[in-house]
Amino acid sequence: MISRSLALRFALTSFLGTALIMAGLGAYLLRAVDAHFEASDRAELEGALHHLGHMARAEQNVSVLAAQIGSMRLSDGPLRVRLERANGQVLVDSLGFAIGAIESQFTTLEAGGNHYRLISAPVETGNGEVLHAYLAADLGRHRTFMRGFRLALKTAIAVALLLSVALSLFASRWGLTPLTHMRELLRTVSGERLHMRLRPGDLPQELRGLSAEFNQMLERLDDSFRRLSQFSSDIAHELRTPVTNLMTQTQVALSGARDVEQYREILYSNLEEYERMAQMIGDMLFLAQTDNGQLQPGTTSVDLATESRGLFDYFEAWAEERGVSLVLEGELAVPGDRLMLRRALSNLLSNAIRHTPPGQRVLVKLAADGGSAAILVENPGPGIPAVHLPRLFDRFYRIDPSRQRRGDGAGLGLAIVKSIVEAHGGIISAASSAEATCFLIKLPRLAG
Repeated sequence: MISRSLALRFALTSFLGTALIMAGLGAYLLRAVDAHFEASDRAELEGALHHLGHMARAEQNVSVLAAQIGSMRLSDGPLRVRLERANGQVLVDSLGFAIGAIESQFTTLEAGGNHYRLISAPVETGNGEVLHAYLAADLGRHRTFMRGFRLALKTAIAVALLLSVALSLFASRWGLTPLTHMRELLRTVSGERLHMRLRPGDLPQELRGLSAEFNQMLERLDDSFRRLSQFSSDIAHELRTPVTNLMTQTQVALSGARDVEQYREILYSNLEEYERMAQMIGDMLFLAQTDNGQLQPGTTSVDLATESRGLFDYFEAWAEERGVSLVLEGELAVPGDRLMLRRALSNLLSNAIRHTPPGQRVLVKLAADGGSAAILVENPGPGIPAVHLPRLFDRFYRIDPSRQRRGDGAGLGLAIVKSIVEAHGGIISAASSAEATCFLIKLPRLAG
């Protein structure tokens, strides 16, 4: 649950961070206050010890000194004193507890359930006798204060943690408000409303990149939907004509008695329509398979010069009939599927021959271009207007729609070429001027 909620994750992170900070701060404060009390007690006991030494040097009578010591006090309570001779005789003892071995001059010890600060040092009397003095301060008030301070500190830390969780939840909810607005807008996006766009300027800096990427995705979806809609419309339009022709011819055949030769002519005409439909359906199936990755080209070496010469032989009769010559320049081999690459070259050649004026030539040029293999198919003739070049490889796209029934195919040839080239990891582009049109394919080369 926590891993799926950004707000809870932010709150938990804030809680853990605040807990660590407050725990460290609390430990530091406790240590600082305790060190302050210790330093204060030491300074006060050292002052009392200094005063006791001054009194001892000024007084030669030890009994009088013992009486004077009883009047000494600390700022926050009585001063406990033990004064004894070198032989162990106790002259003054208001400590109220036994003293064992003391490791240092200033120490903290526990006796009878109470805690004390103790300082010890030798003092010299006016008559030259050296006495040993022990001065102690009761820490009861300090410990009472520290207990209250610890309780207050724990309460403050608990309140701070609760506030940090509440504030982090509020801040995360408030910070995620732009995402909520994005979600509400995206709920309205549908196939009919793909024109909707996010406005990056209305979003925080951190979300502007996301919104820009999302807008680009919507643009791609919008373009894909438009193409799909156009594709469906084109399919219906392309199939309608041959189906209508078949229906018309069949109705004519059924409208009256015909001789065998007339029926034969009708059947031949229908067969042409069937072949045209079969070709179009086959092309559409090929495009669908390449788009979905169902047709994976091989990686065998394909000699493009050999394939081009074979296609020249295939198109030779048609080219001679149109008065067009075919020219090949260069030798080149690429990794790929021979039949698929042959089909791409065939489509480009047939397209070039169809649009080349009589007496001109179609050039196929093969060359290495750095790490790529370049295949150029160029033909002279009337250029293609620049407005058509970006859509030249779209399915069913024709520069002149009126030519669709004059043997120019269904408008899938260049789309198939593009699919084959992209399946081989290459790119294809078209350029045209008033004098010539050329198609350039770039494919990965064979290593070495």
